[in-house]
Amino acid sequence: MFGRGRQGASRSAEYARDINEQRRQKDRFFAAAPQSPLPHEERHGNFAGLAYYPPDPTFRVTADVIPCTHPDSVQMATSTGEIRPQARFAELRFHLGGRQPRWAPATPLRFHRPIRASYP
Repeated sequence: MFGRGRQGASRSAEYARDINEQRRQKDRFFAAAPQSPLPHEERHGNFAGLAYYPPDPTFRVTADVIPCTHPDSVQMATSTGEIRPQARFAELRFHLGGRQPRWAPATPLRFHRPIRASYP
């Protein structure tokens, strides 16, 4: 998908810039926000940001979103060890490295809204 020709290199560079900007925003949030998952001492000490692998366009995928007709609830541990109920609301299907992985994202139940989808 990327890496061939001038246009591929341009899209790869744009992808890397976008990912790096999102990472900078996340690091600023982790360092300063009261809602940060980092302990206060770590936030206000010398937090220099998270360690990241370099952006790799190989992992940029397009996924089919399959809404759950009856979302189920799962229990997830937070960074503090607290258990919070989450709603699985969809399944994402994509191709990566010759495989067809699936991912079922979840959101806190208090934020979950049913997906209204129409199909032809």
